[in-house]
Amino acid sequence: MPISNEIFESYRIQERAAEQLKAINLLVAQGYTVLDLEGNIINRTTIDQFQDSYHNPRPRYDYKRKPRHY
Repeated sequence: MPISNEIFESYRIQERAAEQLKAINLLVAQGYTVLDLEGNIINRTTIDQFQDSYHNPRPRYDYKRKPRHY
């Protein structure tokens, strides 16, 4: 029975994720703004903010203001 690639799949996924993070960091360093798949806006000022922080979360592109009630 030949050895399947299932053993090394987790390594390849980690490697691809690391490459994607390097690419995002490069784009941000060049002044680009990145919208990730979770709706976060990543740029030079927000890249170091925690995504799920209560006090200082990253801004989201799908943010909607709540209407004021007078």
